[in-house]
Amino acid sequence: MPTPNLQVLKVDPSQANLLAQPLQGFLAETWRGLYVDEIGATMNVLADPTDVAPGGAVAKQASKIAASTNLSQPDTAAYVIAHDLATTKHAGIVGMAKLVRLDAETVEIEELDTALDRRGERIGPAMLDMAFNDLTITGQDKLVIWVLKQNVRARRFWEHLGFTLTGRLEHHKDVFPDPSYHHYQYIAPFVVVQANASKRLHNA
Repeated sequence: MPTPNLQVLKVDPSQANLLAQPLQGFLAETWRGLYVDEIGATMNVLADPTDVAPGGAVAKQASKIAASTNLSQPDTAAYVIAHDLATTKHAGIVGMAKLVRLDAETVEIEELDTALDRRGERIGPAMLDMAFNDLTITGQDKLVIWVLKQNVRARRFWEHLGFTLTGRLEHHKDVFPDPSYHHYQYIAPFVVVQANASKRLHNA
């Protein structure tokens, strides 16, 4: 099981202004650490021009959180965070999952990020378990994700959860300007991923 000090919570949209800055700080540090430092990707971490305005990225993050729902309608997003009561860095945020409903039968796992120094603590499966049990996802849904080709660790993680590689393209070109950094698309039935995530979370 994850560390005893860990809480996994669905994000309340009313907490957007409180969470936006620590969440943005957590994501910026995690993305740079993984994609730039570990993988060596040429990554534009300020891909959206509005991010460079004073407080722009934080303001945009707040607006996204404030608009989050339970995925009952297309083009909506939901957030889950992992919060460690024993740390104050990034207000205790050590993980974040963002899911987006694309249409009536498809949910994209847009983000599943864990603090690099907390990998191996089953934080990712814990966030998925929370999302799968608290959000509006049904047995008829399929899940889709995009994984950077060079992120072998993440690809193995998703494959172990039952995802199948279905395609490749230059996804997120604005963030990864180097065309050699393709993203792979993976798809899986929700019920398969739910069962495997639960097994991975609870097995010793």
